[in-house]
Amino acid sequence: MGREKALLPLIGTSFIEHIAGVKAEVFRDVIVVADVAGRYDDLGLRTYGDIIQGAGPLGGIHSALVHTSTERVCVVSCDMPALSARALRYLCGRSHDADVVAYSVGQRIQPLCAVYARRVLPIIERQLNRQQYSVSVLLECVDTVVVPAEVSRKLDFSAALVNINTPAEYQRFGQRSPLS
Repeated sequence: MGREKALLPLIGTSFIEHIAGVKAEVFRDVIVVADVAGRYDDLGLRTYGDIIQGAGPLGGIHSALVHTSTERVCVVSCDMPALSARALRYLCGRSHDADVVAYSVGQRIQPLCAVYARRVLPIIERQLNRQQYSVSVLLECVDTVVVPAEVSRKLDFSAALVNINTPAEYQRFGQRSPLS
C-alpha cells in the first residue's frame, strides 16, 4: 500500500476508527492489536502489542485471545472499511459450538473477519512455538465453520468483507464506497 492501511482516510475518519466504531455497535469491549502497544491510543483506541513479534495475523489472533477474558473473540483486520455491524452480528450468531467461525469470500476463507473460541489458544501457541504462522493451518486443525460466499451475497455482506490491499483498490473503493 505504501503507507499504514489502518490510518487511511475514510469519510472523516480512518479505517481503524471506522472498524472500532462498528465493533462497538456489537460488543461492549473493543481492543486493537497492533505490532506495537499503544499505537492507536491517540485515537482513543486501547491498543495491545503483539506478544510474539513477527508472527503475522496468527500472532495478532493470539494476542487478542490473551488480552481478553471472554470465551470468544471477534477478530477483524484493519483493511475492511465497509465492515458492517449486521455482518458481525450474523457471524457471532453462528459461533455457538465451533472453534472458529469465518466468512468465505469467493473460494477463500476470510480468517480476519472471524470469531475464535478461547479454547484454540493452546493450539495457536503450539503453532507459534513451531514458528508455523499460517492461519490456514490453524483452521484445518480446529472445528471451523465457514459461512459460504453464497450466503454472504444473499445477505448483501459481500461489500462488507472486501479487503483493501493496494492503492488501486483503495481508489476504486472510494469511487463506489457503500459508506458515502
